[in-house]
Amino acid sequence: QLEVHKNFCNSLCNIVGYSSQNFLRQIGVKLLRQYILQFDDEGRYLVLKNLLRTVAHHGISGYLAILYKDLVANALVSAKTDLPSSFSGKDFHTIFLQYICRLPQGAKTDLIEHADKVISSLNALRFFTIKDLHNRTGLWDIMSEIEKQFLDPLRKGLDISVAHYKAELKRVECGLDDEAEAERKSLEILDINIANATSESGNLDADLTRQRKIEILNQNLCTFDLIRSLLGRTVECVESSNRMLKSAEI
Repeated sequence: QLEVHKNFCNSLCNIVGYSSQNFLRQIGVKLLRQYILQFDDEGRYLVLKNLLRTVAHHGISGYLAILYKDLVANALVSAKTDLPSSFSGKDFHTIFLQYICRLPQGAKTDLIEHADKVISSLNALRFFTIKDLHNRTGLWDIMSEIEKQFLDPLRKGLDISVAHYKAELKRVECGLDDEAEAERKSLEILDINIANATSESGNLDADLTRQRKIEILNQNLCTFDLIRSLLGRTVECVESSNRMLKSAEI
């Protein structure tokens, strides 16, 4: 509610997310963590929730999701009875359903753009399916919602994205990518070649451009493979823990 805290957090997150200097980003991450940990449990929860709500950088959102996971994990170990309200029940449900296990555009979400956040969310979810078999956080009360709004759309989104990127990779490898764009670049290269009185460098530049496209597409497909692997392990943990919970009830 205080502008000084809001401005400080926004400025710090901008440094962490967008600074061109690596050491500033590293210092910024440490400072952001120290800042959040200065508060009590309720304060930490409120800062994290509002940052997750407002931060646009998906890498930072992923970091904040893992930080919340770590705070709840510590509470699971240290709290002998009920967890603090900030790490269980309604508050836990709010932060998990609204800000962690959520795809902004469902199955149509750009999974490359949101990759860091999705990976962090899957890791956090998998952790609690393993460590919270007694439902102290209240995770299992919302698992059906998480499956509906996060796991199922993510599975469909992966199928769509992989098919699209594989098709695009095939087009690029066959030289069928945007002919108009290729023609425009060829004209630019031709201008450079005329100026430099060289004719072979243009072909080399064009080849490098196509090779770079292929590298980027393959990197993205590797990212999808990583997400799919994490998704598979998470779903396995959910199903395994569900069976254990049902057996315990019987």
